[in-house]
Amino acid sequence: MFYLVNAHYAATMSVYRTRQAGAARADQIHILPYEQLPQQSRLSRGTWVFSDFEVSTEAGLCVAASTYNQLVAAGPGLRLLNDPGAFQPRRQLLERLHADGLNRYRAFAANGPLGDVRFPVFVREENAHTGSLTPLLHSPRDLRRALRRLTSPLTGFELHHLLVTEFCDTSNGTGVFRTYGAYRVGDRIIRKGVISSDLWVTKSRHRILDEQALRLERDYALGDEHEAWLQRVFKLSGVEYGRVDYGVHDGRPQLWEINTNPTVSGRKARSDRPPLRLKIAASLRPLFEAGRDRFHAHFGAALDAIDLPADGPPVELRLDPEDVRAMRSQRTVADRRRRNRRRLQRARTAVRQLTGRGRSNEVNHWRIVDPRQPTSVGDTPSSSAT
Repeated sequence: MFYLVNAHYAATMSVYRTRQAGAARADQIHILPYEQLPQQSRLSRGTWVFSDFEVSTEAGLCVAASTYNQLVAAGPGLRLLNDPGAFQPRRQLLERLHADGLNRYRAFAANGPLGDVRFPVFVREENAHTGSLTPLLHSPRDLRRALRRLTSPLTGFELHHLLVTEFCDTSNGTGVFRTYGAYRVGDRIIRKGVISSDLWVTKSRHRILDEQALRLERDYALGDEHEAWLQRVFKLSGVEYGRVDYGVHDGRPQLWEINTNPTVSGRKARSDRPPLRLKIAASLRPLFEAGRDRFHAHFGAALDAIDLPADGPPVELRLDPEDVRAMRSQRTVADRRRRNRRRLQRARTAVRQLTGRGRSNEVNHWRIVDPRQPTSVGDTPSSSAT
């Protein structure tokens, strides 16, 4: 099995191969960065998973699509997951889901018309998985100020890369927000878990780890909740390998995003972040481990089900030199922007620490936001960030 991914984001699968859950398949899964495709004159037959479309450049998607199409034309002995040519960027997919009545909230290009936006809203990157960049914004004036700040030289975002998203209060009056995560691998849906949080941005580091939350997470991983909706959303998106993140508003699932290069088995170990298991009371760990073990067993079985042997003659690969040059150039620019934002992030954090203005109330490092601000917005259709 061959897993195509942008080099900088390959840890999602490489970490899985080194963990206990994926170690048995380390020799089965071969990671190939898109950046190395131009050096490949021949490709083996077998299973090819195309991933990481959200952060790929335009030229990178062209190279991926050309590779996919050449493999399709090569005949039997190949199984391909995720067609790059059918990829729908986040805004396009959210617009389609709203038009089809599946999502009640909307998302808008920050550089487009915003007169129809229903407040409150928040701003996020259109294709990255960085969550919200702002607090909830309750007026056009707040939105204009936030966009000016995000696109200033000290922050470094570009307006056409930002998405204005209506907020959808999925706490349903309980004060607890939940984000559900389910994977698709080939024809199988595998549920991983539920992140419960008293913050509207439901990141793992803020999750609730009491018995109720862990029992809900275990039951979700072991059950078949929202099966028909998950099948429909994956079909509409064209994603055959990836993860759906969603919430539930008044009993109806609401899609937040689809990640075609999802984390499977945690991130690289960090000394300042102990493993999640160690944050859970010892008496409650069996609840957490039951859901986790079920997920990994089913995820591994799904990988085995899609894996084809590398039988038959290799496939000749011919890429357009112009596309290759453009991919390298655009990748260099994208990586430079990412590094510059990291430097700005570290500098802003250092200034806050020196001035005594910490990061305890931040949803994201780019600017100060307060995720604990009131979220009772009546019937305003809008969306949460994950």
